[in-house]
Amino acid sequence: MMLRVCSVTQLRTKNVFWQFSYLTMVLNRLCRLGLSRPGICIKSRSKIASWINLSQRLVGAKDRVMLVYQGKEGRRITHQDSASLAEGRQVITACAVIYREGSNGHEIMVARRALTKKFLPGKFELPGGHIEFGETLVDGLRRELREELAIDIIVGDVVGAFTYVNKIKRSHSVEIIFFAQLADGCLSKINPADHSEIIWVNRNNLDVIKTENGSNDQEFPFLVRALDLLDGRAS
Repeated sequence: MMLRVCSVTQLRTKNVFWQFSYLTMVLNRLCRLGLSRPGICIKSRSKIASWINLSQRLVGAKDRVMLVYQGKEGRRITHQDSASLAEGRQVITACAVIYREGSNGHEIMVARRALTKKFLPGKFELPGGHIEFGETLVDGLRRELREELAIDIIVGDVVGAFTYVNKIKRSHSVEIIFFAQLADGCLSKINPADHSEIIWVNRNNLDVIKTENGSNDQEFPFLVRALDLLDGRAS
């Protein structure tokens, strides 16, 4: 069941709190009727922060109401707490080894996760994210990088894949790593909700990642393999 909000005039008030309070009351009643995880679909991305902030103040809303953004292409992006959505499930993640030719050989882009992240805060990672229902790996990866870093990429071959258990979200993830290059004239812009900085690493400073992330970093071997492949050292 999806209750769609097309404009604030439909609710006869411009007060966001009363809009959300009314909709939450309706949705909670639908929940009591046995409907599973009804949601609010909104067109304006600018309203999302207000919806989420208010939902956390209302008893039961955070776990029972799904917030969805209706994009220009008709694709729906959920903005409910990702931990509750992923709990007990297998999640597919696509990440990118974005490379370029530097003065000291090939360089790879890595991003430091924001300190506000519950999972691996402040650690370096290959940029990417979860694949949504119905997306291809390439489409999902390109979408994630547009959302998090405001960049467009050209996706290449697969570097490798691995699995891990996210103990925070209590989910099992499968991560597929692709080679990629920035599209012409593309400059990155950090979304502070996701990352705090971007750096480029090569063979000379690769140990910085290992030192920061620790010996259990599962992406690190793929950074090494990617550089070997780029330099023609891997078979």
